[in-house]
Amino acid sequence: MTQHIKERKKFSSRQDAFVPEVHDWWSEFCKESAIHGMPYLARKDPHWTERLFWVAAIVAATYYAIRSCYSQWERYRDNPLVYEYEYIYMLRNFSLPGITLCTLFPKLDHADDLIFDTWQINTTLDTANGNYYRQFLVDLTNLQYNNMQILELYENDTTLADVDFVKLLLHLHRGVYPNPSDDKEQPFFMHDVNEMMLPQDRRTVTVNTGVRIFYSIRVKLNTISAEDEVRNVPITFRKCRYTTETNLQYFNVYYPSLCRLECRINWALHLCKCKPYFYAAGPQTPICNITGMLCLNRKNWLEKPCDCLPLCKENSFIVTEDLGQNTGGEDYKGEGYERVIQIHVELPKMGMKRRVVFSTDQLIMSFGGAIGLFLGASFMTIYGLIYLAIYFTIAKCKYRPLSTGVLPLFPVAMQPKMFNTCRRGKSETNMEMGYKVCKRAKEFHFNSLAK
Repeated sequence: MTQHIKERKKFSSRQDAFVPEVHDWWSEFCKESAIHGMPYLARKDPHWTERLFWVAAIVAATYYAIRSCYSQWERYRDNPLVYEYEYIYMLRNFSLPGITLCTLFPKLDHADDLIFDTWQINTTLDTANGNYYRQFLVDLTNLQYNNMQILELYENDTTLADVDFVKLLLHLHRGVYPNPSDDKEQPFFMHDVNEMMLPQDRRTVTVNTGVRIFYSIRVKLNTISAEDEVRNVPITFRKCRYTTETNLQYFNVYYPSLCRLECRINWALHLCKCKPYFYAAGPQTPICNITGMLCLNRKNWLEKPCDCLPLCKENSFIVTEDLGQNTGGEDYKGEGYERVIQIHVELPKMGMKRRVVFSTDQLIMSFGGAIGLFLGASFMTIYGLIYLAIYFTIAKCKYRPLSTGVLPLFPVAMQPKMFNTCRRGKSETNMEMGYKVCKRAKEFHFNSLAK
């Protein structure tokens, strides 16, 4: 009995030698950190008032460091660029304005044949219906963004529900001539040559020449350029795009007019479940009939917002002077077919340029300066703390206690020592606790050799 008690005490001391000591993670964290004041918190000898002082100092420094970093982030987020007004010396490469002319004078000589092919109406025998469909063709030709209410007269006509409007208009516009005898305006649209004409858009200048024989327009070119570093700033912060940075679904390049065109198509599909017939881009179906076009007009389709950023490098045109006149007198025979539109482009002496005043590199350096000023730390300190956190997680997961709650999982370095101890003391393996220790040590040893 006495011998058994001695063996048990001897084994207990051996077992305590196998169990690793509890690691002081807080002390290691304070020592590894380069933050000023943290080593004082890890020491055991300071008075509690001294500890309280260092805790308050570290908390205050951390607060001001975070506040300074956030203010720098707000500056980078809101105002990374500035517009600089500078002289443009010897501007040689500039784009001419693009001109799109839309006539409102279709020739209806073949309207009777078109009516017969579409609705099987003989205009000679059925004058009333012939005049009705002829007026519909005229209204369809004169249809614009701001007068779609003229289709209300034909809203309940089922014979017009499935008509291909594009086919009708292409047939009508085969012969198009100016007709100054009619008191109608002759609009044309001026825009960037690389962009698409889009009526009622701020990037498109609309000019109505009326019935004047000669029309002179003086426009001024405004140019906005950008330095190369602007491209390195994220789009969200610089608030402009390059033509290669497209996010459009229907186009491979980016232009503000194409973006708003796609936006109008998407709003039309969302509001009235159809696309206007005069848009070639986008899904081919469904195309709006008369009911769909009136739906767009009643829901103020054009007034819906579009999130379209400007180009980082763009040109715009402003009409500074326009002058029109009729010449030739009453005997002048060219008034029936002649039109002259003269455009004078004034090159600017000064232009605007986007410049980067707060780049991503400067943001990172400002973060490092704030952290170093208030806490005395650096990014290497952050990397060291991350490493310590990963090491702490791995250590806690790998060396966790056994499910029986009896013995811990021992580090690999201790496994050979335990195994040798089990081989030397045969009497220890006969005991219940000793048997568990040796069995676990042997398993670890053979697993290490296998690896």
